[in-house]
Order: sequence, then C-alpha cells, then structure tokens
Amino acid sequence: MSKSNAYSNLIPSIPIQFVPSCCSNKYVVSKLEKQLHHVHWKSFSTNKCAVYILEENLDKVDWEILSLNENATHLLIKLDTNKMKENMKTFAEELVAYVFHPVRLNRIATRLGMDLDDLLDTF
Repeated sequence: MSKSNAYSNLIPSIPIQFVPSCCSNKYVVSKLEKQLHHVHWKSFSTNKCAVYILEENLDKVDWEILSLNENATHLLIKLDTNKMKENMKTFAEELVAYVFHPVRLNRIATRLGMDLDDLLDTF
C-alpha cells in the first residue's frame, strides 16, 4: 500500500466539522457545498471562495468573523443613501442656520478685523 493510499483512507473518517482549517480552504468549497451539515461555520465565514454559500445560509454565518472576509463585506451592511440623506436633512438645515447666522458671521468678521460685507464677499 502506498503512503498516499494509507492517508486517503483516514480522511473520510475525520468529520470535517472538527477540522476548521478545511472550511477556510478554498479548494474544499465545492465538496462542503454538498455537505453543509459538516461545515464549521466560524471558519467557513472567512473563506473568500464561499461567499455564495454564505449568502444562502445567513442564519449560520459567524458575523464577527465574517468581517475578516474581504469578499463578503457587502453582507455586513447595506447602505440606503436616499434614506440617509432624508434623515440628515433636518441636521443639515440646523447646521447651515448656525454656521451662517448673522450674529456669528459678524463676530467672526470682528475677530478678523474685517467688515461683515467684506467677509461675505470672500465666500
């Protein structure tokens, strides 16, 4: 019996879930895809080649570890920029009202030794 045959007999007897390094190996993704019950999800969450499987099994993903997977960052957060703009509208209005308040601008002009009209011309 050759050395490689002796080892190949041992591998199927070791459950994959107890070998976390298998789950982070990009070459075993296709095999694990057919046997998801053997997946060690904490390790599998770091596998850059397994993102499509992680997308289908979000309930099993280790979210803290997933943040280390640069190919899966889109799973961590989805930004709704329109909603963000809408939420910030009130703040933006308050900020503009504060920054451009005449009393404040006059105080800045005085500190700079300028006339308020000259200060406004610089903007």
